[in-house]
Amino acid sequence: MLGPSSLVHQVWTMDQSTYLGFSSKPLYGKIMPSLFGNAILDQCSMTPWYVPGLYLIWVVAAFQSWLPFLLGIASWTLLEYVVHRFIFHIDMTQLAHYPPVRLLHFILHSQHHVYPDDPLRLVLPPAFTLPFAYLLYNVLASSIFSGLVFGYVAYDIGHYWMHHVKDSNMWPFSTKEWKALRSHHMAHHYSNPRTKFGVSSPLWDYLGGSEE
Repeated sequence: MLGPSSLVHQVWTMDQSTYLGFSSKPLYGKIMPSLFGNAILDQCSMTPWYVPGLYLIWVVAAFQSWLPFLLGIASWTLLEYVVHRFIFHIDMTQLAHYPPVRLLHFILHSQHHVYPDDPLRLVLPPAFTLPFAYLLYNVLASSIFSGLVFGYVAYDIGHYWMHHVKDSNMWPFSTKEWKALRSHHMAHHYSNPRTKFGVSSPLWDYLGGSEE
């Protein structure tokens, strides 16, 4: 049973304007309170940063040749951009009126913008990713799937590092490429969440007109 103090309950009972205000004001440095008001469900929604690394077993097992593998990586960067821009950041001005839509929007992505520094809410939980991975495994060519999963793993772990490794002399954090990529994503959080949707690469922002 979901507790009345849970964020799920609070988001469900908010009115339209309250949710729009709540979801647009980041609480930097804060840890998210109970999402479901249920210890088991809350635990299932939290994921340590290294868990996606376990999916590299799939990458190795499915890999057959380089060209489709690289195509899979490129496909991930486009998929990530499209989902982030057009689904996670859909205009909620009118949609926030509907509690189910509000709640889905918050659980899928808005929670990350409200609590961007929560270390256990940056990586997608296996309960969410594994069903999609199983579906794609059965419809994609083996090496394309391998590249897609590799791209996802790099994205999810890299996204965690962007938020939690601010200054380091270690590779890759000391490289100008990493610093530029991190700066690109931090601008999405700190400057304008309606721009810079690419996390793995800024390429699609330039091509899609969302760089500025």
